Amino acid sequence: MQYPFIHLRSQSSYSLSESALKIKKLVHLAKKNNMPAIALTDNNNMFGILEFSIECIKNSIQPIIGTSINYLEVQTKDHPSQINFLVKNEEGYKNLLYLSSISHTAANNPIGIYNKDLKNHTNGLICYIGGEYNPLFILKHENKIQEISSFIEEFKKMFGQDFLFEIQRIQDPTIDQ
Repeated sequence: MQYPFIHLRSQSSYSLSESALKIKKLVHLAKKNNMPAIALTDNNNMFGILEFSIECIKNSIQPIIGTSINYLEVQTKDHPSQINFLVKNEEGYKNLLYLSSISHTAANNPIGIYNKDLKNHTNGLICYIGGEYNPLFILKHENKIQEISSFIEEFKKMFGQDFLFEIQRIQDPTIDQ
């Protein structure tokens, strides 16, 4: 059976200074490529969710709401790691609104969340990690192998089956072959 391809990590121009893709163009590309659904996962914000949802519905595409949020427990000297979230239901949407808000309004500097922020706010959310700011990738680069196991166990406890790993090609010459 052939399954359609669905982007679960898409950034729009609302990912400030990171993407110039307008939501109408993103949805148009999904429709042009016969995608039945597409996710919007702008970095550290959910500013485009309403516009995105309306545009998807107008084009008979299922909107998948999400975001990537800086994870301040694991970071390099230059950049925090990031965790990606997708909404499964109304409770998940409320939890993602909370996490997105707390990442900007708590005494966090820079913008982001800690494990304590995730406690009691994981229901209805799918959490996945991957990409260049993947916490496991950063921990491996810093040779913190024991922390990798602890991170995975902690997130499995918080998210259960809804904790996933993204597979993505990364062109990094420092990765051992």
